[in-house]
Amino acid sequence: MDGNEHEHSHLQEHPSQHHGSYGHAGRRKLPPVAIYAIVAFVCLIAGYFAHAAFSPATCPANNSTDACAAPTTTPVGLTAAQLAKLKADMSEYLTTVIAINGAPEGVTVEVKNFTKEGDLYKASYDIMQSGQVAQSGSGYVTMDGTRLFLGSYMDLTQKLEMPTPKPAVNINVSGRPYRGSENGTVIIVEFSDFQCPYCKVAAANLDTVLSNYNASVKYYLINFPLSMHVNAEKASEAFECAMLQGQDKGWAMFDTLFAKGAGDGTGLAVADLKAYAKNLSLDTAKFDKCLDDNQTAAKIAADLSYGEGIGVTGTPTFYVNGKEAVGGAPMQSAVEALLKK
Repeated sequence: MDGNEHEHSHLQEHPSQHHGSYGHAGRRKLPPVAIYAIVAFVCLIAGYFAHAAFSPATCPANNSTDACAAPTTTPVGLTAAQLAKLKADMSEYLTTVIAINGAPEGVTVEVKNFTKEGDLYKASYDIMQSGQVAQSGSGYVTMDGTRLFLGSYMDLTQKLEMPTPKPAVNINVSGRPYRGSENGTVIIVEFSDFQCPYCKVAAANLDTVLSNYNASVKYYLINFPLSMHVNAEKASEAFECAMLQGQDKGWAMFDTLFAKGAGDGTGLAVADLKAYAKNLSLDTAKFDKCLDDNQTAAKIAADLSYGEGIGVTGTPTFYVNGKEAVGGAPMQSAVEALLKK
């Protein structure tokens, strides 16, 4: 997962522990962030604890308390027809659950089979993406088919509604530098913050996409430094100052900032930025003056305003052919889904 951070969040940043969440949540609100919440379900140990939770306690022979009393009847299982219906209903239920939690369009859950284990059914399922199995797992269902345990109890009788997909956004990238192919049919636009640790993680997804699909994609960056990140503004200015000396210099600075920078601001101080410019063989006199005089600050402010105007609330927020994908993994999934059509 790719994490998420809010400008006013009280959560501590631990990007190494959040590889399955979204990105840095933005400047206005903290959206629900768990792109693959279902992955947390993929744990046989959860099934073990579920079985323990559902099973009757073992009581001493002389114990007569209600809490320890063993059931007097054996639960009756479902018929073959009822199990078939449960399989379909549970697949739909879990697909809706992961969609509510932010899974990309086209990611589904397919319950494969039920096997009886004691007084429970063990349900095995696959998480499907682009027609392939992305992950597999299992959980336990009560014999009446009403309760599911996948890390927590779920009421399978609850009716869930699929979230309404956000409409595509027409993002203006006129005149902006890009990476990839001039004739790329998949347009990727990222709102990013160089001090955001989840943007750093997403940069690896971007590298994979550009490496595997370079002839088919076109990538644009729009600066979205969060004010909570003290060095993010200057890092964005450094990127734009380098870009003034040529796109190759600008993208080299982009790569360096993510490679050298950290979420606590380490590696992104002004002295660091100037050292990177020297190492990249930029005209350091022009670069230093650009940075010291805030020559690109107005552009950064315009980028921020534009992002907020179209509803960006966090970083990294990607738009793939206008459809929002929050985080590096969702972006990569969205690109691959388009290219495999």
